[in-house]
Amino acid sequence: MGLADIIESGMKKVNAQRTQETLGDRKEYIGASDLGQCPRKAVLDRFSDELDLATLINFERGHMAEGMLHRALQAEGYDNVERGVEIQDETPAGTPLRIHLDFAYQSDKRFAIMEAKSTHPIPPIPHEGWELQLQAQLGAIQKNYPEKQVSGTIFALDVAPKKGATHKVWNTYTPDSTIYRALQEKADLIFNGIQEMKSSGNLPDDIDTEPSLLCAYCPHIWDCPKFQEVEQLDGLQDELTKLTTAQSEKKRMEEIEKSFKEDFKEILRPIRGWVRINGHIIRVNAKRRNKINYGELNSFLENQGSCLDDFREKQDYEEIEIKKSKNSS
Repeated sequence: MGLADIIESGMKKVNAQRTQETLGDRKEYIGASDLGQCPRKAVLDRFSDELDLATLINFERGHMAEGMLHRALQAEGYDNVERGVEIQDETPAGTPLRIHLDFAYQSDKRFAIMEAKSTHPIPPIPHEGWELQLQAQLGAIQKNYPEKQVSGTIFALDVAPKKGATHKVWNTYTPDSTIYRALQEKADLIFNGIQEMKSSGNLPDDIDTEPSLLCAYCPHIWDCPKFQEVEQLDGLQDELTKLTTAQSEKKRMEEIEKSFKEDFKEILRPIRGWVRINGHIIRVNAKRRNKINYGELNSFLENQGSCLDDFREKQDYEEIEIKKSKNSS
């Protein structure tokens, strides 16, 4: 066994031991993370023992992020923030819920929680699954502590930052009884699916699928009915709209940027040095860059018995093609 195989095998054992110690038998209850994801995936994950290395690394990255945040809180004197608090609840249909909290702070009148997310890059808005997971936590807490003011925060941390934001905080969440009732019904669906799989080995026909951008990371996508030569991927309309809007906005903003730059070049070109404008300093910076004359280069190579195509390397790549269907308005 090579070193890479040893490391992967060891990581699997570490993850299995941690799961058993902190989460127990996950076939016997539903957790908040289940309610933030596709029900079909939540059921199938219970019966999938093999995790690939990428998933294991993501799990470890999450634990590292939680550890960094906890140490930072302790360094600032917040020793009363608890980790790994468990809240138990039950749906009206009797499905057991075990809600695990990353960080919790309690006082006589307040119960505040923080859900830590390790991600790269940090999204401009929180993923819907993150918010549903947090709402499940808030709903269970409010039911167990009706006398307390309950609030929640999502803290996203980029553990491999290069440029841009290193973290982002969304902290305006409070319990919503309507959302929690819907999540309880989803818990019943997932739990019934788990019991059916345990007894018959088959996934129930009525188990829901919830397509989202997270489908790209789902190990069960290859046999998912939503991706079996279908023409409609319900649930991704909003995400596609955001992508096409971003593409059109990018093009429009690039044109605006180019126009503004040309205007400022005309204004600043006669002025030597920097100009101060509203707290910024700006100037036209004359530069020079090398540009290959491909016509002359090709003539030179032809005289040597070659051509440009002899030096071109073909590379495969992927791109997203978006076309508007004829029957869409």
